[in-house]
Amino acid sequence: YFSHSSNASIWVRVLPIPESVRHKNIDVLLENYVNDLTGNVYDYYLGTGAQERRVGTEILERKAIRVGGRPAYSVTFDVANLDQLEMNKDAPRQRVRLVLVSRALRKEFNEAYPSAPGYLMLGYGNDAQAFDTLLPDFEKFLTRIGFAR
Repeated sequence: YFSHSSNASIWVRVLPIPESVRHKNIDVLLENYVNDLTGNVYDYYLGTGAQERRVGTEILERKAIRVGGRPAYSVTFDVANLDQLEMNKDAPRQRVRLVLVSRALRKEFNEAYPSAPGYLMLGYGNDAQAFDTLLPDFEKFLTRIGFAR
């Protein structure tokens, strides 16, 4: 996890692939993932308790790419607080680029998925107006990814 002095962050995750979706293409999986981010989100902050907000996503770009020699799929999208948008159509948005790399990795997750295949997900997020500023750092990071054979 990388955090910049701005609101930018870069992260890497391995997501378990449930048996029920292992037959789906990575573009379908990633677009479903982004679309499923829409809805109520609960944040918990020390001292203030749980806070609810409604968010929506809008996909701006999608494309097939390669990461570490493997096929991958990239989706860039905006995330907006729907309550703020009701009051101000120019409310701030977050912009995110997610990359899902095909060909499952093996990872031990938890009791539900003791040793299951997982897909590598890489992400970059920032305020929408500042997104392009640090995007080259994320793109450079992607070129440094490699996989053992």
